[in-house]
Amino acid sequence: MHSIVNGKSSMAGFYEVWDYESRNLINSFESEEAAVAFLGRQYEQNGPDGVRELAIVCQEPDELGEHEPRLILEGTEFLAQRATPTVRPTDRSRRTA
Repeated sequence: MHSIVNGKSSMAGFYEVWDYESRNLINSFESEEAAVAFLGRQYEQNGPDGVRELAIVCQEPDELGEHEPRLILEGTEFLAQRATPTVRPTDRSRRTA
């Protein structure tokens, strides 16, 4: 994927899902959101064991155009986030004692 910024051609970053255990590339995506959604689908289909050993890595080009990997999210972090309940704000002004 190429982009042109200020008349210069550059490679855009992309996101990959890797399996730590097998050291295999599982899939690649154009956005972090798509990679996280992929982990969500893996979780729904395979449960916690389906994502525990996975990680999302962003491959970003450096000034020479070489891609440098940066860890975005590990499977264990993903599972911890799913286990944490979403806190919803409540409207306490409507409550009666």
